[in-house]
Amino acid sequence: MNRWLFLGLVLLFAGCATAPGPFTAQSSQQALVRWNKPDQSLVCEAVFSRSADSSVRAQLYKGSPKVLLTLSLTAGKNFTASGPLAGFGWRGDASAAPLGLSTWSRLMQDYQSSPSWPDGENEIHSGDARTAVIIAQRQIRSLSVSNNLNGETITAKFHAP
Repeated sequence: MNRWLFLGLVLLFAGCATAPGPFTAQSSQQALVRWNKPDQSLVCEAVFSRSADSSVRAQLYKGSPKVLLTLSLTAGKNFTASGPLAGFGWRGDASAAPLGLSTWSRLMQDYQSSPSWPDGENEIHSGDARTAVIIAQRQIRSLSVSNNLNGETITAKFHAP
């Protein structure tokens, strides 16, 4: 009997858990994104957004309003990838993203951190990734992440505000 009571309480409290609210952009930037893999590449338009709580989101499009890939990173470093380019999608700690999404996860982490970076050209090496960034007048102009493990490079060229 106690086992059934415990199971009932678990289900009751699990149903009370709330998902994060909808993403509300405080600012956004358009960019041209080039995704290079060892055997193929893709160029598409993207909208990168920031919320008041430092969460970030990127949505990629190519030739239509249909979103091909949505990437989200919360202030708490929870990373989510969804859409046709994400396969079955993924959600979890940004540092634990699977290899196929790890370059995107690093790009989103670097985009999230970029407001604190100084103007100029900077290169950052972190584990198996290399990030190159250009910031001018406190605005990100270019962000590129190369992953040595899977040979991917993702580059976002941001349109001038």
